[in-house]
Amino acid sequence: MELSRDVNVALAAVYPWIGSPGVLDGLAASGARWIRVLNESGIDFQASFCDRDNRATRLIGRNLAINGLSANVIRSRFEELPLDDHFNAVDIDPFGSPASFAEHGLALTYPRGLLCMTATDTQALCGSSPTTAARRYDARVFMSPCYAEVGIRTLIGHTARRAGTFDCTVEPVLCHAVDHHYRVYLRKVKGARRSDSALKERMGWLRVGDMGEQTWVLRDRGERGDIGPLWIGPLTDPDVARKAAAWAERNMEERKRTIKLIRTLAEEAGAAGYHNINEISGILKRSPPPLETVLEGLRDMGHTASRTHFTPLGIKTDAPHRDLLDVISSRPCQ
Repeated sequence: MELSRDVNVALAAVYPWIGSPGVLDGLAASGARWIRVLNESGIDFQASFCDRDNRATRLIGRNLAINGLSANVIRSRFEELPLDDHFNAVDIDPFGSPASFAEHGLALTYPRGLLCMTATDTQALCGSSPTTAARRYDARVFMSPCYAEVGIRTLIGHTARRAGTFDCTVEPVLCHAVDHHYRVYLRKVKGARRSDSALKERMGWLRVGDMGEQTWVLRDRGERGDIGPLWIGPLTDPDVARKAAAWAERNMEERKRTIKLIRTLAEEAGAAGYHNINEISGILKRSPPPLETVLEGLRDMGHTASRTHFTPLGIKTDAPHRDLLDVISSRPCQ
């Protein structure tokens, strides 16, 4: 989780907070994630740490004291916290699925604040366990060529639908799938009309066709074999991601993997889905070409194309599938 916490620190350091930020770590355990932010981000904010376990709250107190920090430590179940307190950021990092905590987290978050969630139930979200996904996220999820991204989009889609009950919606600021977990940072946006617009224009379904073709469609209901409902809008606020990458380069010089991840997130093409060059080459019954030559070929055709953090062998592009196949077929093997 060190990489994920690195990203958390960099994002907190550059996010355009409104006023003096107050943060709630709702399932804090040791409190390590936001204690690091207090220590390293350079941002002055009030932190509250909540956990239902008395051993955890004592540990949080000791960790705060070791670091010379003060904060509000609460022993309570997260879902029993009163709704008269609100925070600029609410963090939900359970063991497993955050789905059951999302509504309470949204209710505790100020408009324009961040709802930060971690999910470790990757089997459900990526499609390995469709029945679990249906039960937890009210979605049809099957294995697909872009299963890691499907997991993140399923989580965001579920949260956006829950947000509608509060006449608000969410906008992804930064999302990543690394080290066997998903992490999303979602900006809360108030307004019933904005919620209606997001559900109409940002929610849809994925259909996987022949030769690995991915079709992402805006539709209320999926057809047989479709995956969804999913968030099919952007996954990143590029401006915030670029600022976080620059901050990490200045303040985390030794954390090469962290810098590479945030930089990749900032530069990822906005198209939904990604394509694994090795898998498509296998479908074409040929050896894979160098990834950079595929990116160059797609850009030469006028398409956007970039690497993706989801897999080192993957690319994101808005190119039609036929163009992608043509470029891979025409490039020399490695």
